[in-house]
Amino acid sequence: GIVNFCQAHIDATGSAKPIAEITTKDIFADECSEDWHGICVLAFLPNILDDQSDKRNARLEQMMAARSKVGRTFRFMWVAGGENYETEEKLGLGFGYPALVAVSPSKKRFAVMKGKFEAGEIEAFLNGVLRGKESTAEVKPWPMKFVKVPPWDGKDAAPPVEEDLD
Repeated sequence: GIVNFCQAHIDATGSAKPIAEITTKDIFADECSEDWHGICVLAFLPNILDDQSDKRNARLEQMMAARSKVGRTFRFMWVAGGENYETEEKLGLGFGYPALVAVSPSKKRFAVMKGKFEAGEIEAFLNGVLRGKESTAEVKPWPMKFVKVPPWDGKDAAPPVEEDLD
């Protein structure tokens, strides 16, 4: 009853914790430590030059909607795709962005979502992970490595300035 009351309050006030952006290896380590027996959900979102703020915010809203449905077993995080090539390669994320991965830090295993990046698809994938219906692979090496990047400022990005070759 208390959990339902709190969830209803969060839904009514919109004061849910924002999805953590992984900008350093320490943020990932804090959110997804080996002693936590839940599942970490990592979204690799398109570069801000490809998506701009409207699309990125829409993707974060899809994740928040899914998070509200699946419960506290999951911790959601995101990172800009392409910033952590080595980690993405080890997770088999060569198919583009956005990409979503569920990681069990205690078991050191992961599963990659193959559906659309929408709240309902994310929810179905995560429920499948909990029921053991998604294929998993071992995370190597552990802990996962993330490079330090500046946090997103919430704004659109200006395209890079090209120099004249004259």
